Amino acid sequence: MLWAVVRRVSLFFGRAWSLGGALLANTAGYGCACDLDSGAPPTLASLSSLVLSLATPTAFVLTSSPSGAVLGWAGADAGSLFVARFDGDGSRVGEPLSVPGIVLGRVRDLAISDTLRGVALIWVEAAERTAQARAAWLTNAGIRRALELGPAFHGAPEVRGNVAVTARGEAALALVRGEAESCADDPLQACFEFGFFRMAADGASATGIPLTVPVPCEGQAAQLISTPSVGAAGSPGLPASSGSSGASAEPRFDYAVCTLAGAEPVLTVFGIQPEREYAVAEQLFEGCTPLGAGRFATAATFVAACGNDRRMAAAGEWDMRMSQRELNQRGLICDAAGARLKFGQGWLRLAEPMSKLELLLDADLAPAGSSVVWTGRALLVARAVGETLTLSRYACAGSQLQLLHAPLGARS
Repeated sequence: MLWAVVRRVSLFFGRAWSLGGALLANTAGYGCACDLDSGAPPTLASLSSLVLSLATPTAFVLTSSPSGAVLGWAGADAGSLFVARFDGDGSRVGEPLSVPGIVLGRVRDLAISDTLRGVALIWVEAAERTAQARAAWLTNAGIRRALELGPAFHGAPEVRGNVAVTARGEAALALVRGEAESCADDPLQACFEFGFFRMAADGASATGIPLTVPVPCEGQAAQLISTPSVGAAGSPGLPASSGSSGASAEPRFDYAVCTLAGAEPVLTVFGIQPEREYAVAEQLFEGCTPLGAGRFATAATFVAACGNDRRMAAAGEWDMRMSQRELNQRGLICDAAGARLKFGQGWLRLAEPMSKLELLLDADLAPAGSSVVWTGRALLVARAVGETLTLSRYACAGSQLQLLHAPLGARS
């Protein structure tokens, strides 16, 4: 199994990458990346018109941005998406945006990424027996695009991790689990195609070589994370480029696919380093339940629950292999310098905005199903309570972590 996967990675790398550039489009015979609409810009949603009842328990997501955080969600009956921005203090910036006419059905498995040129959202809409992956691009100038990414896996509405998206400079890279199809070497067995899409202000296109996988896990089957792109000096949240003006190296990205080996899950992680023309695949967490992926302490990190234990595997920009450690001790403390997060045997100082902190916190701050972001000076926790979206904000006051006002309420 791993040999076949490594061969796929080699093909993907050899045929799909251009050094120093973006992924090259390779759409022949694969899906549809259709620009459905570039219609009217999103509208401001007054607080009285906000729909906080969710379409499904996974129809919301919170991510970090260079200046704070971005929250996206889909209402139960609104037929539209809502997007709200928050600053470094965790306070709402302006009015939330309402994006009408994009959602055609009930949204599940919503994912979001904030890029240099706009916000990329991707989700699954399911009918009785079929499902479609759809996406939206909202530019910083307020222009929207609705994107159709093709058939998707029809998973349970409470399950996340069958679509994923990550920022790649001015664009975003998405990974989508397709619908079931017969395996090429065993027509009686169902296989699933995992395909990549490049999303940007000019639309979406399938890219790279899709990976066909037998027996993926029900949830967290697709995980994707990228090293931040190197930008010009002064770009928010980006280091200064050491190369020539306007040039930047294509950053590393890591993705993972969860499959079942017999009845036990196993996570296969792929590390792609375009600048070095290097790709590697590694199997991790056999028999464990994958929980997701984030970028912590500059390393791509994958987290899993192994019985009563929680474990992580991480790789830095130039690392060949994943290093593993336990995450059984979790929590956040405040001190004179701010907030610190327990991180394996050490501590992670929280300074810059950071996503996916639900992977590193316990249930007191990050209940099951929540989405947690550090904005720079505050902790935001989004979660579904029943069918309603709630958002809590915490900040350090001396040695205490204090619960502050509701960020979706009146502006502070």
